[in-house]
Amino acid sequence: MHQLFGSHRWHPGPTLAPWPLAPWPPIGGGQRGEPAAAAAAPLPADTGVGLTRPQRQLLEAELIRRGIGDALERRVFLAALDYQIAALLERLRQVAPTAVPALVAAACAAAVHDLPGPANGHRGGPNGGHHGGAAEALCQAFVGELALAYDACFETAPTADAGGPFCGILDGLRRVTGLRLPNDHARIDQAIAVAGMC
Repeated sequence: MHQLFGSHRWHPGPTLAPWPLAPWPPIGGGQRGEPAAAAAAPLPADTGVGLTRPQRQLLEAELIRRGIGDALERRVFLAALDYQIAALLERLRQVAPTAVPALVAAACAAAVHDLPGPANGHRGGPNGGHHGGAAEALCQAFVGELALAYDACFETAPTADAGGPFCGILDGLRRVTGLRLPNDHARIDQAIAVAGMC
């Protein structure tokens, strides 16, 4: 090892708090054969980063409903998603500062309800219109980042197929965050391709 590091001594970085190992409780009890103890386990506290606890619960329920991943894979994916949402909101603050407070307020309101989408399938943001060119591009890039996280966590390539698992996650995100993420096949497919997933 001395040859690898030369005369420099390696020092470990700061110790991180251990990640709780109990699986997240599925909404509605132990589904998919998860033990009853897991259903009674407390949820992790809000990280204060990107998603609230109710938002995470709704997204976790969507993953379980669609049969996506096991408990650990879902936990890792939601942690990655939490930080990606926080980064997206920070970028949106830079390009559309007036839209972000409305997005955050609507996301908090939406997080306490499992909101059904409109009959036409279009789920708009709380500001009633597009964020604008730069913000729309950020939302499209976010879909690419989400595709990479989806592939890494679930070892399954995301697709832009309507009704597929990846698009189901995007639908859930639109419902609980109010973000105007791409919702048409061509734009989702383009975001996945730009991320290098095709």
